Amino acid sequence: MKKKELQEIRKKPASAIQKEIWTARDRMRNLYIDLSLGKVKSVQEFHNVKKRVAQLETILREKE
Repeated sequence: MKKKELQEIRKKPASAIQKEIWTARDRMRNLYIDLSLGKVKSVQEFHNVKKRVAQLETILREKE
């Protein structure tokens, strides 16, 4: 994520960040299944979604 996007996310309430985490985790699950079935050739997208989840969780913990 870009720094501007991270700053915008930090301004959001915790509930909105949690919804984004759920959405990203769902996307990660679908990508994992597609990777195992051979539908997706690039592992990079899975890596990017995993990184986004980690960044969102970090921001959520900062708010606590």
